[in-house]
Amino acid sequence: MDRTTRAWGSPATPADDFADIMQEISEEHDVKINVDLKEADYLLSIAPADLTEHTKSVASSARIMNKAGKSWTYSSAGFEATNIGFQNGDLELQEKLTRNLIDAAVDIGAKTLVLPECGHAYGAARWEAARWYGGPVPVRVLHMTELLDELIKKGEIKLNKVGETASFHDPCQLVRRGGVEEPPRRILKALGFEIKELKHHGAFAWCCGGGGGVASNTRANPLRYKAFELKRGQVDAADADHFITACGVCRITLDLGAKHFAWDKHVESLLELVADNMID
Repeated sequence: MDRTTRAWGSPATPADDFADIMQEISEEHDVKINVDLKEADYLLSIAPADLTEHTKSVASSARIMNKAGKSWTYSSAGFEATNIGFQNGDLELQEKLTRNLIDAAVDIGAKTLVLPECGHAYGAARWEAARWYGGPVPVRVLHMTELLDELIKKGEIKLNKVGETASFHDPCQLVRRGGVEEPPRRILKALGFEIKELKHHGAFAWCCGGGGGVASNTRANPLRYKAFELKRGQVDAADADHFITACGVCRITLDLGAKHFAWDKHVESLLELVADNMID
């Protein structure tokens, strides 16, 4: 995977194919997706699953940015945010991928780099990028959850009220390491959800079971399933109508656990819920 990422700039797709894949997603979801604009205020990025099973997240990001009237784009020069180098302890690759993102943002004059619903992307770019620059990073780095919170606060997107109950799974990198605990809850309240917290939540939440790249290690399945059973018990005890998170890897890990144990809960994306409930 490291070798592929070095060659392509992503473990998911070659940079040369990125614009074509985004065009396919645009057509699949009937939404305008900006790619390789020469100038933009916001540079958006993706996680590998956004190009496969989570294409709706890409479409949702585009819908939200278009609705908010923002100047934004994806860039073939820097689009991969998850950062395999960060996960694998390969500092040379980590720096290369981080610089791809930040430099692409600087090249188009972007003031903000927006990271996808991915905890590892947040850890790699938000907290690690400065080490490669020897000082402040030249652009603002936000997780998509932080951006949604900001857009809602400013009234740049308005939401319908769902009027049901929801529990939130706190991704480790985003919340325990990153401190982004309140923004997702403000977003849930803006959506009209009554929040039913899990017994352990916020900085004390249980991992989904896939933390640190364990989701891709089949030898760790027994450990992942034990973590999942702890999470499942807390979700069932909370008994909310919706179970929501803001990390694609957490969604994949929890969905795998649900399939293994024939659990009837579906894990939902906070980003996709916002896009689905925007007022036209």
